[in-house]
Amino acid sequence: MLTGLASNTQSALHCFELLKANGLASGGPSSSVSWNHIFVSLNQYYSSLRRETPTSSEVSQRAPHIRGITLKELEGLISVLRLANVIAEKNENCRIAFCENQQWSLIVCLFGLLTCSVPPGLKAQILLTLSAIAKTPDIAANLWQTLEVSQIIPTTRSGSGKQPSGLQIELEEIETRNEEYPMILAFLGLINSLSDIPVPAGLVTGLRSPGFDPYLSFIRDDVFLKFDTRAYKDPAEKWKVASAALEIFVKLLKCHEIRAEDFTDEMVELQTGGTVAVNKSPGHTLIIHMLNHSGLLKKVLRILDDVAKVLETYSNVPGKKYMEKASLCCLQLIEYTLDKAEEFFDACREMGVSIMVSQMDRLLRGINPRTGKSDHLINVAKYITFNQVMPYHAMSAMKILFSVSRAAGIQADLVNLYTADQKTKSELLHGFVECLEVDDPEVSQDNMIILNEEKDEEVSLSGVRNSTRQYLLHTIIYSLEQPAPNLAHYLLGFELSKPVNKTNLQDPGILGSQKTCLHSLLTILDKGIGTLGGPQALIETPKLSELFYKLVYMLAANKDTSAAILRYLRTSWDFLYRHLQHVPFNGPFVTNHQSWLLRTVAIELRMTTLNRQRSHTQRLMKLLLDDHIDDPEQGILPGIDETVDTGFDKFSDTSYFQSSFHSHTTKQLQGRQIRRKILSLLDSVEFTQVYPQPLTLEYFDPGMIEQVIQKTESKTEDDTVYCNVKLLHSILLNELSNVQSNVMVANRPRILEEVQGILKNVVSRNSVRKSLSVKQQSYDAWRQVAEIWLTSCPEDLMPREIRQTVLFELLQELLSKVAEEDALTELTAPVSGTFLTLMANLKQCFVVEQSQVNRESSSKYSSMLEDPGSKTPWVQSSGSRTLFATSLQLVLKGLIDHVMCSGGGQQRVRANLYGALLYYLQIAEKPKSQQKGESVEGIGERLLSGTDSEYDQLTKENVATILSYGNHFMDTVCRDACDGHDVGRMLALSVLDKILSMDKFQQWLNFMTSKGYLQHLVDSLINDDNQLQSLLGPNPQLKVLYIYESKMSLLTRIAESTAGAHALLRAGIMSRLSSCNYFDMRPETSRLQNELGLTQDEFIPSPMARYRLLLFACLKLCLAILTSCGIENQDAGNQVLQFVFSHGEIFLNILRDRQPPQDLQALKELSLTTAVIARAQSRGVPDVEFNDFDTLAIEFRAHKMQIERQMISLFPKFCLSEKLTKQWKNFESGQEGRDIGVELLLTYLEIAANVTSYCRTVISASGLSSQYCRILFGPSLEEALSRDIRSGEEYSVSSLPFTPSLGVIVYQLRQCASNFMYVYDSHQQHQRKQHSSLSTDDLKEYSGVPMTEKIASHQRQQLARRRLSQIVNDKWREMQQLSYIIENCIFILWRHLEYYLVHCVPNDQQPSIYQVHIQRQQQMRRLQDLTGSPRSILEQQQHQYTQDPDEMSKIVSREELAAFKSNVTNVVSESLLKKIQEINQSFCKNRSHYGFVEALIRRLRRLLRLHT
Repeated sequence: MLTGLASNTQSALHCFELLKANGLASGGPSSSVSWNHIFVSLNQYYSSLRRETPTSSEVSQRAPHIRGITLKELEGLISVLRLANVIAEKNENCRIAFCENQQWSLIVCLFGLLTCSVPPGLKAQILLTLSAIAKTPDIAANLWQTLEVSQIIPTTRSGSGKQPSGLQIELEEIETRNEEYPMILAFLGLINSLSDIPVPAGLVTGLRSPGFDPYLSFIRDDVFLKFDTRAYKDPAEKWKVASAALEIFVKLLKCHEIRAEDFTDEMVELQTGGTVAVNKSPGHTLIIHMLNHSGLLKKVLRILDDVAKVLETYSNVPGKKYMEKASLCCLQLIEYTLDKAEEFFDACREMGVSIMVSQMDRLLRGINPRTGKSDHLINVAKYITFNQVMPYHAMSAMKILFSVSRAAGIQADLVNLYTADQKTKSELLHGFVECLEVDDPEVSQDNMIILNEEKDEEVSLSGVRNSTRQYLLHTIIYSLEQPAPNLAHYLLGFELSKPVNKTNLQDPGILGSQKTCLHSLLTILDKGIGTLGGPQALIETPKLSELFYKLVYMLAANKDTSAAILRYLRTSWDFLYRHLQHVPFNGPFVTNHQSWLLRTVAIELRMTTLNRQRSHTQRLMKLLLDDHIDDPEQGILPGIDETVDTGFDKFSDTSYFQSSFHSHTTKQLQGRQIRRKILSLLDSVEFTQVYPQPLTLEYFDPGMIEQVIQKTESKTEDDTVYCNVKLLHSILLNELSNVQSNVMVANRPRILEEVQGILKNVVSRNSVRKSLSVKQQSYDAWRQVAEIWLTSCPEDLMPREIRQTVLFELLQELLSKVAEEDALTELTAPVSGTFLTLMANLKQCFVVEQSQVNRESSSKYSSMLEDPGSKTPWVQSSGSRTLFATSLQLVLKGLIDHVMCSGGGQQRVRANLYGALLYYLQIAEKPKSQQKGESVEGIGERLLSGTDSEYDQLTKENVATILSYGNHFMDTVCRDACDGHDVGRMLALSVLDKILSMDKFQQWLNFMTSKGYLQHLVDSLINDDNQLQSLLGPNPQLKVLYIYESKMSLLTRIAESTAGAHALLRAGIMSRLSSCNYFDMRPETSRLQNELGLTQDEFIPSPMARYRLLLFACLKLCLAILTSCGIENQDAGNQVLQFVFSHGEIFLNILRDRQPPQDLQALKELSLTTAVIARAQSRGVPDVEFNDFDTLAIEFRAHKMQIERQMISLFPKFCLSEKLTKQWKNFESGQEGRDIGVELLLTYLEIAANVTSYCRTVISASGLSSQYCRILFGPSLEEALSRDIRSGEEYSVSSLPFTPSLGVIVYQLRQCASNFMYVYDSHQQHQRKQHSSLSTDDLKEYSGVPMTEKIASHQRQQLARRRLSQIVNDKWREMQQLSYIIENCIFILWRHLEYYLVHCVPNDQQPSIYQVHIQRQQQMRRLQDLTGSPRSILEQQQHQYTQDPDEMSKIVSREELAAFKSNVTNVVSESLLKKIQEINQSFCKNRSHYGFVEALIRRLRRLLRLHT
């Protein structure tokens, strides 16, 4: 009765007090119902029965009834011990009172009775009572000592005899014979209770090897491994013994921590002499047995096999409860072994121990002795099919499968194992599906601190089932990344017998399809879709739904499963569209759900675009970008009741966008205005975060605490760092227990409170890190959707005005978010990349608008050409730059604010922002068509128009906005351009370039000059010299090249203004370039290289290509300086010439031009070189101003003469020829649609124009009339009548005549005139086609795409129009070059004809007059020679390189002059002059009002008429 009443803590205490008080009140021997009487009686029994330990023979002859204890006394003892057992188990205070009473000596008495000859039932009850008392840790430590002393399990053996004794002999001789095992079960219960605390460190010190090994060996070898070989009266007792032993193993293995001490042998001395190794921890021993083909592992796998077969029969067997418990413990043993195996192997490798162990996954793939098959993993998976009745088994089995699936190369084996036969395949798949289809909601444990050391208590069934299906999803997600076929493909219903990408997913039952995990998960997430409440799974099972959204994304991102899963979700479930209607998700437990969904939507948009599924793309775009509901009564979620097909038909064109945004722009909304979903999604992303307060500690050192916290941190799969709160709590408690001082003892409550505060702070840190990770993932997912829409979706699905509006809204929304004061850098840093993408697309929108008006501009330009007298001004319509003027300025201000707020350490952010700013500034650039139109229209017309174009107006507003930020922004950009990351420097230099091109008042230039930034950039050229020299070596660093190009581009931009050019010259730009040595490292190239003149577009350019990039940038800078300084600035010309002469050998080598005419890069190099020399020659100091006695002047003039000789020798080589023209026409278009032949021709003409200009400059600068100017060409006209002066031979300096003849000029003039008319007619023809509708043949010819290839008509039209525009521009450039050559050749021809026909005196005519003339010239020269020395070096060099007019007459004979006069009228014919006059009328007069050519033609005709 008392035992039944003591069923809880309070009643057990009352019962204990009753018996205690009863004994005290009676005070006499007649009071038998009291604790005092009971325990005194037990001591008396122990005293009477105590004797020496019997031998085995005495035990076998023992009588069944022990002397001194009758049967009634035995029943009474068992009853009172059972009462004490119940009371001790229910109430801890009673346990302590039992043990603290010295009079009772309960523990000693009970252990003493165990060593006596008492019936097994009494011993069993004693052990049960001791196990109840052992639940108190302090008492358990005392029990360990007493247990060791009692030797009921022999741990020390003396002598040579190794005979069994104690419980071992009881088990083998008595209980086995009786087929009942109460003592063993009770003993296992005692060890189970005692194992709740670690074995005391000082246990049996000096008597044996310390440790738990003797007890573990007894339980493992004598109890567990033999449990199924013994006979049992009660079959259930068999499973009781097995489950009790396995429970101890599970507890020991679960609590085990891998330590380095277990891998080394620690020796201790024994009292009997000698040393022994300390026993390893029991968990370590168990892991070694589990990772080998040991008896323990075999028995565990045998139990799993036996129990699985019994459970498949669904029959009741004796002891089924304990059988299920034993199988659960077996699963948990495997589970915990797998959890600790990796750490165990790492420790083995680190410590270098030689332990023979195997991977658990390999052991589980071993052969089952019973079946002869490798079916252990099938047995494990079968327990998942029993998830409804045994949820704990299913969870443990799922964890095992989760761990095993991560082993290398096991996925294919698992699939083959589970699909070996159809029955197993179906049953297992049905079991996995059942795991998912449970209705239990998840219980959140966020923000909870588990401080109880008795962790992992009984988990609710709901939590177990949810944990099981979460592990299932984790397994699928991991397996999906493995090679096919894998476990995920099997569980999700993909094809296993053929390629996975050939799968066609179907609903359950369709074409024999079985219900899979995919169907089950879709059903779970579909609940609540289409209702106002949204998806129920987000509230009931948030973790499961997050994992499934992640799974859907991974399936969509996987190349094998993407097409099948997206097609199935789209056609059968309309999954993405219906779920996207409910975003942004809201809920207390919503984390990355929205992120995974948006990522999948981005993939869907991309795939439908690639597959040209326009209706699906349009439908999603409407949902994301629409800003109103057509029908206000439709509800909050429009389109929920629509079927998929009707929805697709509804949005089959772009009319819905037109109507939507038309209502937006005209403010006439037909429906209810709503916020765009893409903006609502952005609203859900926060860029702020509240951080916990820093720790304020009194008893702990904050620095040490932070170090401990860092040691307990670890990364998760998504790279989020979390602190292990339980481990930290354990470390703090251990530290607290190790420090024993009066202060610690006195303030222990406050110290524990401080520990609690530390743990709460760490939990808050974990929450903040998780929140930051969620916010980063949310923004990244939104970014992917936005960028895929911008970069992949067809532009024609959305009108340009709508696209611009959405872009402006996104930019302004993002700029406002990052501008918040409390916005975190970690969250705002990725936004800079989005700014770059948005601005690139915004600029593209304006480019598209420009292309639409190009046709009108070209038409107007054509009419101006045809009717030069028309004065129609340019009429600028109100374009989008005017409509969005305010928005553009807001964007500019936001970008500049963000640049100034971002720190210098955020180099990637700065680079992205500079890129975005560069795209913005390019919006204000005028298109080339308008620039050409303005050049035709003339400056006067633009000044008289009185209004600025939208480009000019936007440029002014941009400059005003930029200047409003003052010197701070200027200083920021200039600093980044001078120092920082390479990419950031290049972009900052480009931004400076663009701003300087807009700053007409040159405030930025003045700032750079005054603050020394310009001087720093100029001086940096010397610092970069060594790096640029290494660039030409075998292992180049291309970043040096890119920075150099950006820097030179900026300097070239500065040089384009007069003030900038003067500032550069004052900074010594030319002297710096003259000092650079990399110009002198020009690589040598053989003539056989680039036979076709094409350069290979490789990632790393060739050394010659790298050198030319360096040289081209410098030559363009020189041209800009010369152009800006004007023809009057002689100093600029001389500085440029000095630069050329400082690297004279290089430029002379270039001018020798030994490359074939098909080498485009070589021609460009020669073109830039000749252009620089020609313009510098026209601006340099004339030769007459040099002092003949100045050494530098002499060297300067000598270099000048060398350059002059090479330049003049280039003239005949670069005359037009029909042979070259035909060769260039046969060139095919290169990459990016480049017409190589046209580029070769234009470059060739540029060189010819430069050489002609140089010759004209030399002639005009030498004298004011033909009588005193220099004569460069001889009086021969033979070349003028030839068809091709280049016929068959390669021209070089060595093969050319010493002095070219005038026939080369006439030949060039005739060729240019003939080609001009052909080019002019072609230009007019193509221009007419450009402004008319194109025929099919024209489209085929100009688009470059065969008519058989599928391409949209508007795209083919666009390609053809672009090609036509390119042809028209090329023809225009060709006409410009030809007309320029004609003008210069006319001038050179006039000067030479006037000299030869009027002023030239032959060397064999009137010798006296000739000698007088020569003597006069020599005397005039000698008057300047004060020393009277012979002819100076300068005169010798001048005589060597060229001839002046009087010296030219020495080599002109009378016969040559007569022949010249007789042939000149035939060569310079009237037809040629008329043709040139026609060219002048049709082309030149439209560009200039000067009659330069007409005047020369009149003078030529007069000369020919009067002097021939």
